[in-house]
Order: sequence, then structure tokens, then C-alpha cells
Amino acid sequence: PQLAIHDRKLHEVATYAPPAPDPEHVGGVEHGAPVAIRCRWQNVSRLFRSVDGQEITSSAIVYPNRELIARGYLFLGTSTATDPRRVDGAREIGAVGKSPSLDAALELVKAWLK
Repeated sequence: PQLAIHDRKLHEVATYAPPAPDPEHVGGVEHGAPVAIRCRWQNVSRLFRSVDGQEITSSAIVYPNRELIARGYLFLGTSTATDPRRVDGAREIGAVGKSPSLDAALELVKAWLK
């Protein structure tokens, strides 16, 4: 199915820093260049299971206009920082899920933030 992009309903802008393997540290993560995305950002606490299997309470749930990858970072607003861990308010993506539309033609992406 095609990714559901409902830009007219996504009123916030966030900065996404995708994860990339750190070649100098086994299992480590670097982050790619920051990208501005449109999204719906909800500051809500919900229990979710992270990609490493831990039960965590979210600090926010985000509905983006593109696919995201767990262990990346999101910041509400725009940022050009090369290391998102140093941006006040940036949050790590703990898990990403997709839900198909009723006719299975589109997918809605949802990200739980730590």
C-alpha cells in the first residue's frame, strides 16, 4: 500500500534526523542530515513497546507525512543541528507503526517518542 499523506491535516512542522549506523562503534547510531517534515504532534503519555522490547511510556505520538525509522530523532519545530541529541526538546523515536486504511490502499504512519 501507498503511504497515507494527508498534508492538509498536518499543521505542525518537525525536524527529523534519521538514524544511521556508527562505523566507529558496533551497535552505535549516528544521525543523518535533519529534514523538515509535516506532522500531527500530540504530547500524550501512552504505554508502548520499543524496538528493543522495553515497555516505555511515550512523551508524544507523532503522525508524519513520511515513513520514519526507530532510533531517529524528532524535534517540534525546525533545527539544523547535526546532532539531534544536543537539541533541547528533541526526542528519540522509540517505535514506529503503520495502519492500513479501510480499503488497504493507504497506510498511516505513527511514531511513539521516548
